[in-house]
Amino acid sequence: MKKITYTFDQAIKRIKADIDNRIYLLLGPDVITKKAILDQLQLQILDPEGISFDRNVIWADEKDSCDKFSELAQCLPVFSKYKFLIVRNAEHFKPSRRSPDISKILDIPDTTLAVFLTDAGDGKKFLSSRRCPAILKEISAYSETFMFLDPLPAERREFTEYLERMYGYKLDTSQKKLILEKGPQSATGLHQIFQMLPTGIKETKNFMLDDLLGRTSSLEDVVFAVGDKDLNQTLELLDRSLKWGFKTQDLVLALSKHFYILGVLKSLSKKMDGFSLQRQMTKEYGLYVPYENMPRYISQSGSWKEEEIGKVREILFCKTLDLRSGGTELFLSLSALIGDIIFLKI
Repeated sequence: MKKITYTFDQAIKRIKADIDNRIYLLLGPDVITKKAILDQLQLQILDPEGISFDRNVIWADEKDSCDKFSELAQCLPVFSKYKFLIVRNAEHFKPSRRSPDISKILDIPDTTLAVFLTDAGDGKKFLSSRRCPAILKEISAYSETFMFLDPLPAERREFTEYLERMYGYKLDTSQKKLILEKGPQSATGLHQIFQMLPTGIKETKNFMLDDLLGRTSSLEDVVFAVGDKDLNQTLELLDRSLKWGFKTQDLVLALSKHFYILGVLKSLSKKMDGFSLQRQMTKEYGLYVPYENMPRYISQSGSWKEEEIGKVREILFCKTLDLRSGGTELFLSLSALIGDIIFLKI
């Protein structure tokens, strides 16, 4: 079996030392590190204008994913030196009748680089164990393999044991994954949750783990809620985001970019599909919007008038907020700003 790399620094060294490697397998539950590796590879092999054209994401648990991989792997890159294929949920990748031989599937051209991603992998003996799906063992035989384990096993174990001991709350696999993806990424941040438990759960066993973790810690969720003109949802997400340390300027910048994108979409042809719009936005405006977000952007651009979008951008640009650090004043000031946007009258 090939040598497996377990740390971010070692992985980066191997990537930079051997860029000619064509296939990577990223195992393990540490989603933050795997994303950092993807970002590094993308930065290293894709030109900026090639992000939309030369990068494709394939979900291995979707029908015909193997055939789709084989077809895309043979396509030449448009702007970059390499075609970049990302295969998610790789444990479900299965050869098809058209492509039954995994060795031939993974025999990709020199102009293609493929990354297989999976959350499977719980230890250094995983690939040699019966727990490991056969397809991952086969892919590993042809790839540079990295495994990124949970960086905070002791803290997370203490957290789950505390929930069970104090509240009789047992976590299932999906909830443990939620802690990895949406919870704090440091021991200090994870321990801060303990201070929130007595008041956050209000002495009941029936609480939502995503509420406790601030699942909507992404500013993207907040700005999309503003775009939906849903004040209650926006304020709920805003409150959680502030608890997890987002800064005011981050939110204002995110809102500004969001409404700029909506304005750009208003100016483009209504007859174009999502992919065509995505390509046009990258080509003419230098904007990259993930394809999976395009339907929501398109929907929101239809619910905002052009003059409303212009006014919102003016509000965000001109309004000076007298914000103090943290506390009620910060929440109320941002709430007022969001209220001005959602209930805008032209």
